[in-house]
Amino acid sequence: MNAPSARNSQRWHFSVVRDAEILEEIESSMGGGGGMMVPPPGGQAPSQGGQTPPPGGPAPAPAQGRVGGAPRRLSLASAKVAIVVSSTSNLSTDPFDCGLACQNMSVAAMVLGYATKIVSSPTDAINGARSDYFHKLLGIPKAMNAVAVLLIGVSDESVDAITGASTRKAFDDVVTYVTR
Repeated sequence: MNAPSARNSQRWHFSVVRDAEILEEIESSMGGGGGMMVPPPGGQAPSQGGQTPPPGGPAPAPAQGRVGGAPRRLSLASAKVAIVVSSTSNLSTDPFDCGLACQNMSVAAMVLGYATKIVSSPTDAINGARSDYFHKLLGIPKAMNAVAVLLIGVSDESVDAITGASTRKAFDDVVTYVTR
């Protein structure tokens, strides 16, 4: 992988997954919000979309289209390829370095005409209660944990850059010009 890393440490590992069954297994270990699907003590796990059915009432309809302001077009199980990006935490820069590598791979895939999506929610399942199993399955080295997953698939032509785009903060809300 050709990406910059602090001190050229390259503390990363990439697990390329093309097996739909493995991706479905990871996805089924995730909850609606991306965490492990474990109900709170004395309660029920939230249904899809984070809604719980009212007592005695019908279950809410599954969330459609957009969740949290982002298009839900490319899911883990529907991706043609998922690259699990893993890192050590030896240096404070290790996760950042992995982010640079992940973005480089994303841009390269988009240049080749693929759709991409960088997500972190599957890492909760990969590093969670079944981490020994998932780490062995994915070949993640012992001293590392998954920090991101790059999904690569086919672009959904029905989504355009305006209506399918996630909501972004205003430029003035995220940029400060510092002068004396």
